[in-house]
Amino acid sequence: MKYCSRDCQKASWPTHKPMCRSQDANPMRSAITPAEVGHSTGISLARAVNRWSKMHDYTCDIIAHVEMMLDGNWSLPASGERVLLFGLVSRTPSDPDGSPSAEFTVDVHYIATRREYVTHGIYIVASQWEPNAVRSRQELEASLRAKLESVEGTPKLAGILPKTTYLVGTGMVTGGSCRVYFPTGYQPGAPVDLVTKVWLKLLLNICLETINMGLVLRPRDLRDRSSTLPLIGKYVQHKKKWRWQSAEEWAWKALAKVMLEKYLCVYTPSDIFATYHKLWQYGMPGNPAPAEEMD
Repeated sequence: MKYCSRDCQKASWPTHKPMCRSQDANPMRSAITPAEVGHSTGISLARAVNRWSKMHDYTCDIIAHVEMMLDGNWSLPASGERVLLFGLVSRTPSDPDGSPSAEFTVDVHYIATRREYVTHGIYIVASQWEPNAVRSRQELEASLRAKLESVEGTPKLAGILPKTTYLVGTGMVTGGSCRVYFPTGYQPGAPVDLVTKVWLKLLLNICLETINMGLVLRPRDLRDRSSTLPLIGKYVQHKKKWRWQSAEEWAWKALAKVMLEKYLCVYTPSDIFATYHKLWQYGMPGNPAPAEEMD
């Protein structure tokens, strides 16, 4: 077994432990070095991946709901047998503003089975099925179900879906989870009609394009009926931190242009996000929204 330097361990033990320990078992360990993606140490790169994941939590959670709707098997979140994966690559060219929300783009994303990864011994999702992680999800799910079922007018929980983000070609991985809710008025076993599938795919595409442009979505207050669109912005430097700054004036127009040119979509972002509001009228309570400021 090889270990990294004492300085690395002192810098951030919680990060050092999963990222650097037992690296010989990590099949992606040396494919890409931190220096090749603009970081002086593995710790710095790990923090960047973790920060990116937190910044895009809300958008990725919308993607999780869309993927579950398209998959159609709503028993999967509660089964604990699937994981939603986001594989990132470093942005080329780099963002001129140096925003951490634009440091990486999504190269691949998919829902994978536990069996597929356990059978092949692929390390990137291993931590999602450690006993403590499984127990934590089960306890959270039971608590949420009891809370939601006791209040009328709240969404129905489908389950807790493990969510893993990793930087392709490196050993950098960050794990989390998404609270997945049934669509409003969902009938068990009901098929998704073709028209709804088309809208869901447009919603999936616009969310991915939003992320890959370095833009960050934040939920609009459910009482705000002025727009079907979430809030949109970008993290910009403010003193020693990164602060979310609204980009409403130009971002939606830019996304509409991308959707037209790339997908021949003539619908506006507002039209597309109306699908989300129709299916999930109560939003995604309990799932984290990106903080207004981050280190």
